[in-house]
Amino acid sequence: MGTPKYLGLVEALEAGVRQGALVPGVQLPAQRDLAALFGTTVATVTKAVAEAARRGIVVARSGSGTFVAPSQSTPAQDAWSDLSLNIPPASLSAEWVAASLRRATQRQSWSELIDYAPVAGSVVNRAAGAALFSARGVDAPTEQVLVTQGAHHGLLVALMATTRPGDSVACERLNYSGLRRIAELLQLKLVGIECDSDGMVISVLRSRLRQPGIKAVVCTPSGHNPTSYTLSERRRVELVRLARSASVPIIEDDIYGLLAGEGWPAIAALWPEGTVCVTSLSKCVAPGLRVGYSLCPPGLMSRSRDALLALGWTESSLQAALATDLIQSGALSQCVSRHQAEARERVALAFRLLPAGSIQTSADAVSYHVWVATDHAKSDQIAAELSRRGILVSPAAHFMMDGLEPPDALRVALGGPARAVGLEAPLRELASVMRDGQPRLTGSIV
Repeated sequence: MGTPKYLGLVEALEAGVRQGALVPGVQLPAQRDLAALFGTTVATVTKAVAEAARRGIVVARSGSGTFVAPSQSTPAQDAWSDLSLNIPPASLSAEWVAASLRRATQRQSWSELIDYAPVAGSVVNRAAGAALFSARGVDAPTEQVLVTQGAHHGLLVALMATTRPGDSVACERLNYSGLRRIAELLQLKLVGIECDSDGMVISVLRSRLRQPGIKAVVCTPSGHNPTSYTLSERRRVELVRLARSASVPIIEDDIYGLLAGEGWPAIAALWPEGTVCVTSLSKCVAPGLRVGYSLCPPGLMSRSRDALLALGWTESSLQAALATDLIQSGALSQCVSRHQAEARERVALAFRLLPAGSIQTSADAVSYHVWVATDHAKSDQIAAELSRRGILVSPAAHFMMDGLEPPDALRVALGGPARAVGLEAPLRELASVMRDGQPRLTGSIV
């Protein structure tokens, strides 16, 4: 009998490490891409990766991906600088979160805090979500608010409510990588729309909407991930006009809206009857606070409730109560203000340390990530070299929603270190690799 195919993949990975084609710390492509490369199934790749991890060839990092295991000469895992996870520093909000947790547990009995809630969330917690949307200039009736377990969950619910398997969804060509996973789960086709400095190009979207099968438009108008652009007010109006005329609902990912703090209206304020607005506290308070909110038009409430029931049954009562206190007590506003000041400081640091002209993010952006052009150098190779040096960043390929060639760019997340000073060494190293070329770069296996 021949060697099982998954073991052949393991041996290929092992040989790649031994021969130097795969350097320690380099991130492997997505399992779907590996399956296409080797002409096999995702299930076979999953089995191979699990076996490679058991043998110590690779390591899996939750939320980041799978990496070639460090060698003795590679920085230890806990010494790595992770600029790939786009999160705010949780320590900045810890004092307010602790105080809110104390108040929440004093206000309600523990039996209430650990019991089931209604599928859409308790009335009190939904009202807190409505207040959050109101802070974004959106009229949000409590009965149209759903409590979700984060914005990713909210996007999943919204797409289940607006699409069926086989449908197409228009979105920014570069986007939150979790959207691609959601599309795979729901068997949806993502149609990437080009963007410029003002956001999604409306003329391109108009031509795509002439094609049959597009049932929703997903966009992140504020603090876009990964590019950090903000959709201009004119584009927001044009987007709403186009979607309304095409009778295609908009799913607005407003997860960065509060942090970005720009004064332009949320899309849900411009077209409330046709927009599902999704947000959470993970980008403006702390990443581990898995509470989000969705504002749904009345016509989508029934399917949205059904999706919630299928995906999670009910809110996490304890975390939702904590979030409600943060919102109602005013602590959320204090958290947001502190994060905004910190984000400005970190963006300014990136502009000071990285090569002039490389950062495509606006210098006055309030963001915990910046988009960095690599000047025609392959961003995946730069990311591989940085990984070898103990620094994780995300190349543009991670965010592509279609099969086209990605731009030469990196998303550099700035929120990982507890203090801004922790960014100085890895940003200087990134600048060095970008300025001095790639004398030691070793390409990945794709």
